[in-house]
Amino acid sequence: MLKDLNCNECQEFLGADPDCTVPEVVNHLSGCDTCRQFQMECQRLDSLLMQALKVDAPSASELMDIDYSDTVVKFPGSDRQPTSNRFIPFAMAASVLLVLAASFLSWQGANEESWAKDIIAHVEHEPGAFAFTAAVPKTKVIQVAQRTGVRVQGDLGEVTYIKACPFRGRMVTHLITQTEKGPVTVLLLPGETVEKPEHIDEEGYVGTVLPFNGGSIVVVGGDAESAQEVQKRMSSSVVWDI
Repeated sequence: MLKDLNCNECQEFLGADPDCTVPEVVNHLSGCDTCRQFQMECQRLDSLLMQALKVDAPSASELMDIDYSDTVVKFPGSDRQPTSNRFIPFAMAASVLLVLAASFLSWQGANEESWAKDIIAHVEHEPGAFAFTAAVPKTKVIQVAQRTGVRVQGDLGEVTYIKACPFRGRMVTHLITQTEKGPVTVLLLPGETVEKPEHIDEEGYVGTVLPFNGGSIVVVGGDAESAQEVQKRMSSSVVWDI
């Protein structure tokens, strides 16, 4: 007899695999318009992500070889400039740079302070993830991770939950792996950088945001030892594929 899934449980499966064929999911979709719409949105997003990953950008050398001279519009008398006004553009540019620098430093400070709060909020937003106890097949782990630009090239341990989901404005891989002391949450964030490791110790969660090859690995567990164990495993088992 098939288990009756609720919408949250069904959408957890679809978030990990929009084309999921688990019998319980198929059964739920047959009578739920909301989840069928959710599935179509997931499939559409999955298609867009795969298309984006296939785009071949020109190399730096190719960009340097392009002749941009035909795109420059030159107006009569543009070579002449009054001596009194000659340095005005430089002064304006310097002012703009100062404002941008101040804004960046302010944003950077706020950005670092919000890391822990954003991570804890994201973990608590998906409490049902901890209810999954069956191991996810490695082929599925690889498939889901690829959607967010993560290539799995090693052993991530016993993964019981994995999903591509939005975090800080981009799609990331959110997974849970089991340790001897319980489940540990991992966020794999290619392209999301921090200058140095940042410790998390809030609301009963302990972990680290670790800079990793132009991205970050977030590991959050119930104790520091488990988090460190998983952190080492992740940093030796994934590479960014973007």
